[in-house]
Amino acid sequence: MITDMSHLNFGSSPMMTIIHFGNKEKQYFKVNKLQTQISDSAVSNITKRKLEIVRLMARGLNSPDISSKLFLSYHTIENHKRNLRKKTNTKTSAELIDYVWRNNLL
Repeated sequence: MITDMSHLNFGSSPMMTIIHFGNKEKQYFKVNKLQTQISDSAVSNITKRKLEIVRLMARGLNSPDISSKLFLSYHTIENHKRNLRKKTNTKTSAELIDYVWRNNLL
């Protein structure tokens, strides 16, 4: 479950919480609102497969679940995610999802 906590005042940045109900673990991710838009060349380099992975991440799937669903290895999924974070200049999965939503890439 992903919850937007932008209505709470955490300085200049909103936060999201991601809860995995299997082990009731709570993780809090800080999302930076002041990122720049990605360039057209960076958008053209994002493959359909990478966008498919981000869509599954946005639905709450983790890397092992995504690898099972797409019949790819866990390491391949992690490489795609790392490359996406590098292209979009984001540090966490929550920032990556936020970045993709704000840039209308999904």
